[in-house]
Amino acid sequence: MQYISSVYIDSVTSEPLIFVALPATDAFGDLQGTLAAEVNLKFMWDVVDQLQVGETGLAYVVDEQGNLIAFSDTARVLTGENMQNLQEVREFVDDPTSTDVGVEVATGILGTTVVGTYAPLGAPGGMLCVK
Repeated sequence: MQYISSVYIDSVTSEPLIFVALPATDAFGDLQGTLAAEVNLKFMWDVVDQLQVGETGLAYVVDEQGNLIAFSDTARVLTGENMQNLQEVREFVDDPTSTDVGVEVATGILGTTVVGTYAPLGAPGGMLCVK
């Protein structure tokens, strides 16, 4: 059985990490041990920061609890801000496997009215929202 943790912020580097553990088996499928690694997700911050969404749009990523884990304003990420006050984030947290996602007019991450959508990311969980 595999294990993928929630995203957490490293207390020394202030970078996002996940912990991954996978069973290591031999050619016969017998368990020989476990492969474990801590994976740095800082690249996700860089990608989200560089996404172009029209002329004024923004992109951000939240985890399955609605916590902000990637956004161009990393100070908001580092404070552990929860985004469930936003309609699409609340919908995602209520049903993270839903594929019934459309374009909506809603309040955006900066408190302004925006048109946007989101997409579930799969493992380790979370969603990408663009507005």
